[in-house]
Amino acid sequence: MAPVEAVTTPDPLVADRSAPKRSRRETLLLLLVLAGFTGTLAFGLAWNSARGHDDAVNQAKATARNFLTALTNFDGKTIDADFNRIISYGTGAFASQADQFYADKDTRNALRVRQASSRGEIKDLFVQSSVNGRVRVYSVIDETIANNALPAPQADELRIEVGLTRVKGSWRVYDVRVLQAPPGGSGAPATSTTAAS
Repeated sequence: MAPVEAVTTPDPLVADRSAPKRSRRETLLLLLVLAGFTGTLAFGLAWNSARGHDDAVNQAKATARNFLTALTNFDGKTIDADFNRIISYGTGAFASQADQFYADKDTRNALRVRQASSRGEIKDLFVQSSVNGRVRVYSVIDETIANNALPAPQADELRIEVGLTRVKGSWRVYDVRVLQAPPGGSGAPATSTTAAS
C-alpha cells in the first residue's frame, strides 16, 4: 500500500504570498489613470450638457426671430392670417394680451379699412439671458408702416425684448416689451400695444 500524501487546501483568509505585489508607483499610476478616466467622463458629460443648452438657446432664438418677423410684417388684406400667426406664438400673459388685441374683430376690420401694412426687417437679434428654461432675446428692427390715412409711409427703429419659455417641447412667447416704439398716431398697433409690464 502506497503512502497517503497529505493534501493541503489553501486558507482563503490567508493572502496568497505568491501573488505579485503592486509597488507604490504602480498603485499611483493606476489611481492617476482612474482619475484621468473620471475627469474625461465628467468633461464629456459637461460638454454634452453645454451643447444641449446651446442647441435649446439657438432654437429659442430662431423662434424669437420668426415671431418678430410675424409681429412686424402684416397687411390689411391678409390681416386674419397675419394676426392668427402672431397669436400662435403666445403663452401665459402674452397669450392673454394677444387674444385681447389681435383676435379683436373691430381692430382687424379697422386695419382692413385703412389698408394698413407694416414691413419689419430685423437688424440685430441676440440672447440676453438663459435661466431656468427661460430665454430673453433683444432685437433691433427697422419698421416701415403705411395706411391710407398717412401721406407717406413712416419708418422707425424698434427695440423689442422677447421672453420665451418651453411649452410641450416648443418655444413660446410669454412676454414682449417694446423698449422703443414708433411715435403716437403712426398706425402701427402691432408693436405699440404688445408691451407687457
